[in-house]
Amino acid sequence: MTQGKLIYVDKNKVFHTTGIFGYDMCPNDYKGHGDDIITYFKYTADWNEDRFYEFVKTFHKKNFKEMDYDYEDSMHFGYSIDGCYDIRNNWIDYIYLINDSGDLIKCITEKGEKAIPKDSLCVISFQNVKEIYNHVKKPVRIAFNERSLNIIIDALDFYIRMHLGQYDSIDRKLKMYYFDSEYDFTRRELYTAARSIMFKNTDIECWGLEGSLGIYTDITDMRGKNAYDIQQCIRHSLAWCKRPEGGNAVDFNPPLISGNIGEVKCESVVNKGEVITTAYLTGEQVHIILSAIKIFILLLNIDIAGVFKEYTDSEIVVEIIKVAEKLYDRRRIKENYSKDFMLDIEELRRNIIGNCKKE
Repeated sequence: MTQGKLIYVDKNKVFHTTGIFGYDMCPNDYKGHGDDIITYFKYTADWNEDRFYEFVKTFHKKNFKEMDYDYEDSMHFGYSIDGCYDIRNNWIDYIYLINDSGDLIKCITEKGEKAIPKDSLCVISFQNVKEIYNHVKKPVRIAFNERSLNIIIDALDFYIRMHLGQYDSIDRKLKMYYFDSEYDFTRRELYTAARSIMFKNTDIECWGLEGSLGIYTDITDMRGKNAYDIQQCIRHSLAWCKRPEGGNAVDFNPPLISGNIGEVKCESVVNKGEVITTAYLTGEQVHIILSAIKIFILLLNIDIAGVFKEYTDSEIVVEIIKVAEKLYDRRRIKENYSKDFMLDIEELRRNIIGNCKKE
């Protein structure tokens, strides 16, 4: 039960403080919500009061809608005349403080005074400052080896297909790591029912689970389009590095951009026999990759309800998916599923966040 809250300090030095969110508010854990807060505010280009409230509203609705109070009613406000924030009596697990005041804030901790710079996000745990992140507005440079890049490509592929309504990809992906069970047909019917709700009044409402909205249609979610653009760019760079003479596969074709945040600049080179790809990612592109990896981890852990909660707030859909989730036999694991593989994916996610913390 890791509790937490958010504080936004505006240009007038007013502290906009949320109510306490009751659980899973820790950072450095894909099941927790802390990394979502950190990466959003670290990589959102412009901070302002409206953007803070929009984030809190969405955050509350997605993760805590069962709480018995409205997020707006729980907000309270304060003003620090001397520019200080005293946490010596704080017993909340995590506080995420966004300093948009234009000045540094003096944080009084149990170990003494700590300066929270302007234009930064500070993570506070109990009576101490845990970490401070500077606000980043320019693209971040991250280098990936081929194994990591292939994990990202697979995670983006699943992320995209879920946005397109291709729910057959759930079992198709899981069957790479788990043996079939006797309930395959029943699960398929449940996924079809969920999709008929998720994609009501679209062409694929009554289609088979292989049916797709199509990446270039107007009604496809922009997050799916942007994920497809990222995937195209990194596949293209990797393909031409491995085979400079080219080929007929789609990966060799120039990316056809469908989203609204542009291409990813990628540079792939062979270093000591290993392909290393350096990607220059905007904050929004970092968000998408981290979201895709998180969803991929949920999928491989057969937390299918958790996957769908990333796409919908429909309680009916989630309840249908919870039934489908129970029809998997977690004991029938194939040899190519290993704890090391799962650890590799989780480490990749931590490394991306860790890389992004560096200035």
